[in-house]
This record gives sequence, C-alpha cells and structure tokens, in this order.
Amino acid sequence: MSTTVMPLEGLAWQRWANELLVEHYGPTTYIKIPDTQGDGGIEGFTCPCGIAYQAYGAEKEKTGKALYEAQRDKMTRDINKFVNNAPLLKKLFGEVRIHKWILLVPRVGLKDLKSHAHDMTRKVKDAKLPYVAEDFFVSYCDEDSFSKERDKILAYKKDCIAIQAPEPSRAVVDSWQNENDTLMTTLEEKLQRLEPNISVQRVAGHQKQMLSWYLQGNELMAKLKELSPTAYEKVFRSKSEYEQILLVHELTAPNASQQLKDVLTGFNKSLLEAVGSLSSSNAMTIACGAISDWMMRCPLDFREGPSNV
Repeated sequence: MSTTVMPLEGLAWQRWANELLVEHYGPTTYIKIPDTQGDGGIEGFTCPCGIAYQAYGAEKEKTGKALYEAQRDKMTRDINKFVNNAPLLKKLFGEVRIHKWILLVPRVGLKDLKSHAHDMTRKVKDAKLPYVAEDFFVSYCDEDSFSKERDKILAYKKDCIAIQAPEPSRAVVDSWQNENDTLMTTLEEKLQRLEPNISVQRVAGHQKQMLSWYLQGNELMAKLKELSPTAYEKVFRSKSEYEQILLVHELTAPNASQQLKDVLTGFNKSLLEAVGSLSSSNAMTIACGAISDWMMRCPLDFREGPSNV
C-alpha cells in the first residue's frame, strides 16, 4: 500500500511478500525458496496446489507507464528463468505441478500487464515443461489482495506502520476554520488560558497550528483504518480510554502548560504501548491531533486562576 513506508523495494519487499504468503497459506503449504538454491524465477510455491510466486517491488517513485514497464520486464526475465532452469525447478517441485505463476507487487502499474501475462502464458505452455500443469497461466496481484493477512501481521509486528500523512494545505485549514466557528472560539479561549496575555496574532497562529494537527491526525487515522483495521481499533480504543482520565490531569497539574505537556507525553506513551506496530512519528501525529480535538471539544480543559500564570 502506497500510504505506508512498508518495504516496497528489493529484498525488503521480497521478505514482506513472503510474510504475507506464509500468513495466507500457512508455513507448511507455502514453500519459500532460499537464495542458496539458485534463482528459477520464483520466490516460492504452494504445495500441493501448485501456485508459484515471484515478488517484485519496483522503485517507489515509479508510476503509470514507467511502473508497468518495470513490472513487464521483471515478468519477462523471470518467466525466462522459469523456462530455462528446468533441471533446478524439476528438482525443487518434485511431484508438484504448477498451475499458476503470479507476480506479487506493491501496486500494479497499468492493466496492460494482463496482456503481457497472456503472452508469457503461451511462452511457458509452448516449452512443454514437465513441472507445468495443462491449465497453467501467468498473472499478477498486489498487496491489497492480502489485506486480511497484512492486518494480522501489522497487529503484532513491531514499529512497522509508518503512514505518510502530509500537512493539510492552507486552503483546507482556512475552509475548516470558517465552517466551525464554535469549535474555534473554544480553542481560542483555551489558548488564552494556556498563555495569559497572549497576543491576538499569537492566538491565531496557535489556532492554525492545532487545527493543522487535528486534520493531519484525522487523515492518518483514515489511512490507518484502511491499512490495518486491527491497529486502528487499538488506537481508537486507546484514545477513548485516555479521554476518560483527562480530569485527573486537570486536578493534579500545577498549571495549564504542565497539564498540556503531561497529556501529550502520557497519551503518546499510551499509544506506543497499546499499538507496538505504530511508528513513533505516527504516534506523535495522532497524539497532537487528539490534543487539538480534546481542546476544541472540551474534554481537555484548563482551570482558570493564578495556578495557570
């Protein structure tokens, strides 16, 4: 998935693809091919159903035609190996007959790859290989085809989710601000309590920064829900639980600034403990977004009076 900084290239992608396939088929059904056994144009295969996989993670910046061409050329190279390394593959497959050869990629470049797969199917069938079944065909699939497996792995794999959620544009921030006067007024009052004698310009700057955090956090959460529903539920539950104890921070903090710092630090730590697969950067983005949300909706309040000065 393009929203993550999961391995998308080279050996890192191959390892990730193998994890998805083992999770999908099971460790005794999907057989990984060690590099020491030579390169026969496959990453591994399933036994006894006979599906061969080759993993390929093209350079992340490639899109459209460039990505398609890279995937097309990879498919061609490895189908040639699949045909030309018959002695090696016959030994590896044993009694298994291969019905499908699948190129597993992070994302597909163009649908034209299907036409090329048909050409490669004919090439393999014409070779009359002893380890190829009569109904053999070449195809491809992307990471989203294994979304359930991805979710299971991400639920326990440490520090593996790093979602790219860019800051919202000035136009988006201004539009949201204009449509939510009541929440922005509440935020303004909180900022004035947080920093007595704060200037109007400084309040406006803080408002826009916190609103940017709020929108960025929401964007990250939406992408996380798509990527890993399990991780999303853990984050959502952690936020809901932490919101319930905000009153404790209000009663125990000596001043508003310390209260804000304690809540940010505490919730960020709580997130990382609850969702070990989340990167520290993503956890901080979610924490900052939650702080902004709580300040606008009032679960995070600041006592008025000398203690805040």
